[in-house]
Amino acid sequence: MKTVYRFCDANDSTTCLSNAAQQCMSLPGDSWQVKGVRDLKVLTRAAEHMDGKTSLSPFVSIATNVLELVKWGVSGGLLDIIYGVDHPERRAPHIVMFQVPYAAIISPDDITAAIPEAAKLSGIARSRMETELLYFGNDIKRYQKSFSENPYTNQSYQAHLHNEQQTLMQEQQAAEAATTLQLERLDAAKVGKPRSLSTRRIQENAEAFKKTFSAFLAAQSVRLSTAKIDTTEVANLGPRATPAIELGRKLRQFDEDIQASDDLLLRQEWLAASATFR
Repeated sequence: MKTVYRFCDANDSTTCLSNAAQQCMSLPGDSWQVKGVRDLKVLTRAAEHMDGKTSLSPFVSIATNVLELVKWGVSGGLLDIIYGVDHPERRAPHIVMFQVPYAAIISPDDITAAIPEAAKLSGIARSRMETELLYFGNDIKRYQKSFSENPYTNQSYQAHLHNEQQTLMQEQQAAEAATTLQLERLDAAKVGKPRSLSTRRIQENAEAFKKTFSAFLAAQSVRLSTAKIDTTEVANLGPRATPAIELGRKLRQFDEDIQASDDLLLRQEWLAASATFR
């Protein structure tokens, strides 16, 4: 037996029937039922169901993981069944748990094993993500074990959309910032005199500067020493606490000393590390 779930009405047995049965097109004992779940014709029709052709389907959709179904089931009629987005009257009031026999269910893997070309169907991939299985029969109600109230509402769906939009916006902003930083670093590494260090940028981003600057001093200690560049005045700078005039003077001298160095690699590493603060 396999534990599965369905969004439906635990008190209305018709919501546990296939679409075809609800339209009196496929009833227990008819030609579909006697074929068995491994019949090629049955599996072909199951592939069509998973690919969205459900209007006359002899199958009952179920899932093994409610959270994955909710996460990925954001298209077609599932939005109404789970949340009642466009048609509140279609929202399922319950999440029902069943324990059904393995011999009565069809998985995406069952379909693709018998019909390899079905693997190309987008609906098969979606069914895998949704953990969808198909129950072949109109008696799944007999296997019902328990049910709980459906906690998902249109309001929760709108909140979910808002959170996704916020996340997407943050990701886009982070990507744009990374691109801008990379371009600045490339510009700074080009031949020619770079812009002067900006004390204002350094103090507004003090922690980021301190982390970047400390890493540069540690990584380039040998080259700095070889180039005879004095780091004593800047080694323990506190960018936020140091007065702007003093900070500017010390870093300007350090910047000029590096740019006057004959060590091309040292100059390029410094320009790349300090590009954000120019």
